[in-house]
Amino acid sequence: GAKGGVGASTIAHNCAFGISRLFSTETILADLDLPYGTANIDFDQDPTQGIAEAVYAPERLDEMFLDRLLTKCSEHLSLLAAPSILDRAYDFDGHAFQPVMEVLQR
Repeated sequence: GAKGGVGASTIAHNCAFGISRLFSTETILADLDLPYGTANIDFDQDPTQGIAEAVYAPERLDEMFLDRLLTKCSEHLSLLAAPSILDRAYDFDGHAFQPVMEVLQR
């Protein structure tokens, strides 16, 4: 689903919600589609910060910093949203998101 419009985001959003409800476990949905992420729209959230802040500041990355970036969507589901700004270009190398994923997994 890399070209857009095939439903990959919808499936990911529903799976995250389903996992959080079915297993009653803390679940984080990280929207990695920085220019066109839709998770904040699907969960009716308007966070001021999100994953872009984490990727742009790897030196600040720790559990407390990421916890401040999360938006609570339901009892067990939190969102690390993509920015809602379309006038910015994003160009990261393949490893830019790895530190964020490692902290989230902890």
